[in-house]
Amino acid sequence: MSVEQGSDYSITISQDQYITKLLEKFVPTREASVIKHAMPCNTIKFQQLSTAKDDIEREKVKSLPYLQLIGSLLYLTMTRPDVCFYCAILCSYMHDPSVDCYYAAIDLLLYVANTRQPTLTFSGSVSPPSGIDQKLHPSINTSGGLVAYSDASWRKPNSLGYNMFGYVIYMFGGPISFAAKNLKIVALSSAEAEYAAASYTCKEITFVRKVLTDLGYKVQGPITLCVDNQAAIKIAENVGVTGRTKHFVDAIHYFRHLVDHGAILPTFVRTIHQRADGFTKPLGKTLFRDWCKSLFSFRFAP
Repeated sequence: MSVEQGSDYSITISQDQYITKLLEKFVPTREASVIKHAMPCNTIKFQQLSTAKDDIEREKVKSLPYLQLIGSLLYLTMTRPDVCFYCAILCSYMHDPSVDCYYAAIDLLLYVANTRQPTLTFSGSVSPPSGIDQKLHPSINTSGGLVAYSDASWRKPNSLGYNMFGYVIYMFGGPISFAAKNLKIVALSSAEAEYAAASYTCKEITFVRKVLTDLGYKVQGPITLCVDNQAAIKIAENVGVTGRTKHFVDAIHYFRHLVDHGAILPTFVRTIHQRADGFTKPLGKTLFRDWCKSLFSFRFAP
């Protein structure tokens, strides 16, 4: 991992040398002959990935370094949140990967190699991101630009009925914590999925707040959590049980608990401003690029 400090005291973290080593190990060919990948995957093919279809394919995959490749790609998620979702999905096939899974992982590596502009940059800015209610700007400014986003998918669960969710937490102009994971509940509505995602994000926010306190940086007031589902916010703000929420497990009410105690301030943002959107599903080319531009501070090459 490379850490550089600019003349304006901004800090940039990247893994350019590590990416080069991965190419030399898993794609040992001349750079000029490598296909340039502008996207992590073919969206349609990626959604059709499955385990090995038969024993013949399993034997073929045994000769491919799938587990080594996935293990190596996971280290890239430290500085490349744009590949977190894809790594999470590819990890779910490690017990019985297909040949298509292996080539999807190679495509992901080639994408990272071709798009080295996205880096974690901490400019020191505390300006609130676009799309957030202006009434919340003062509290974000006084907390070092600390703001979190949570999002969840629905209607496309895995074989166990779990949907994907993701979160990203910003401070001083850059993401300091992010993840793409499976929800540990079977959500029966989009509101429940978003509410559960916000609850899991609240756990990470609490951890971040404690780490900052240990470092001597005390966060004043509640931390803003951006959610793109109005119903989930209403559930968190209204204590009580209704016919639509009586089946919710107690664990996901941690979101409501922190809102009630003034530690979290939920706010609605439109999907276009939802910076956790790409952690929950594969986005099309235009949406993916727009998401990356908001996630990082860079421009894609034409």
